[in-house]
Amino acid sequence: MDNTVRVRQFLRREPHERAHLILRFPPALRIFGYTLFHSIVADPEVVTEALDRPDSGLDAGCADCVDSAGLTRQDIAVDHDRTELMVTEGEVLVCHNGLDRLKMIVGIHKCDDDEAILIRVTVRHEDKERLQGVADWTLRLRRDNGPINGKTVTLGESGITFLPPSAVADEDVILPAGVKDILRRSFAFLDDPAPWPQTLQHRGVLLAGPPGVGKTLAARWLSAQLPVTTIWVPPGVLAGIGPAEIFRLASDCKPALLILEDLNGLEGPGDDPRVYGALLGHMDGFTDLSGLGILATTNRPETFGTALHPSDRPGRFHRLIEFELPDAGLRRQMIVHLVNTSTVLDPLDDITFERLVEHTNNQSGAQIAELIRELESRLLWNLQKGQPTDLNTILEDLAEESRNITGFGFGGGRFSAGVS
Repeated sequence: MDNTVRVRQFLRREPHERAHLILRFPPALRIFGYTLFHSIVADPEVVTEALDRPDSGLDAGCADCVDSAGLTRQDIAVDHDRTELMVTEGEVLVCHNGLDRLKMIVGIHKCDDDEAILIRVTVRHEDKERLQGVADWTLRLRRDNGPINGKTVTLGESGITFLPPSAVADEDVILPAGVKDILRRSFAFLDDPAPWPQTLQHRGVLLAGPPGVGKTLAARWLSAQLPVTTIWVPPGVLAGIGPAEIFRLASDCKPALLILEDLNGLEGPGDDPRVYGALLGHMDGFTDLSGLGILATTNRPETFGTALHPSDRPGRFHRLIEFELPDAGLRRQMIVHLVNTSTVLDPLDDITFERLVEHTNNQSGAQIAELIRELESRLLWNLQKGQPTDLNTILEDLAEESRNITGFGFGGGRFSAGVS
């Protein structure tokens, strides 16, 4: 019997003769649907008996994407530098030897309404009681073969973007004494859980401070230290996708580090209280949090309600680390590092160095870095134009321009690079 006929005969059973398990993957997590379908048909316990393409939803101009079995396939990103050809539409009739030779149709489809992916497992009505076993099996496959396991990704409302592993080295991160040790200790259970009791296999840390003081850099550095899945959640995505879906994703990828960027004022005007409530619930144990580290950043800790602030309710975020503008000692370290790693600047003489330290008072690390980049740019430009390349002359030019150009200030004892 033709494979297409066999599939369609199975599907033509009356509704009361069939039972379904339906798994939905929203647009941001479609890759999990593609990967799960692949894992199902590739499971050693599964024998594929027939394949077919659904009757609707295919573009006639996509013939090159359809293989001889009738399944639609597309190249899907599976890492920052790699794609794989995956099934994105179709039906498969399989027999699962591990479930007493249970026969089922496994289909993958795109919903017309919201671009979500559905995986539908169809069995005969008399096998309905066995759907729980199917559900347990698919859950295990999803967790064992998750497409982001051990990788670094950023999560957006339109999908997952794979990032190269963080290249931030220890010497690139200049923070107040003790901050790195706090972060290492707080999340050490992700690297080696064995010495840590269950009560210490989940921690939440909140980094607070004005823009540009190193919160995101510290998060990138921590990600580089830990050989686990890292999930970045940019501003707005928490509300757009929803805490439930994000925490489910993180749970499926344990051990994992979940980084929530710019978590500001969730219960302020214009914010959806349901998002805030859902976040509280998941951080309070709606989800099994063991094996999960949460690192959040905020510019405005004062807008947090008592339910999230570590000083009032430490069970959700366990530690608050407040970042301030760098003092003279940290500015010295930053300028030395930036100059030493520059391919343009020569080592600074003592007078120029101290001048930079003095005039970057009240500036953030990001502003100091931008100032050094501006000096590099002007030095290279002067070299091309045959103009003076003395750094102090360039600084004086910068000070003169600042009187007429918004964005740079060199008055009242400070440089301002206008970066936030």
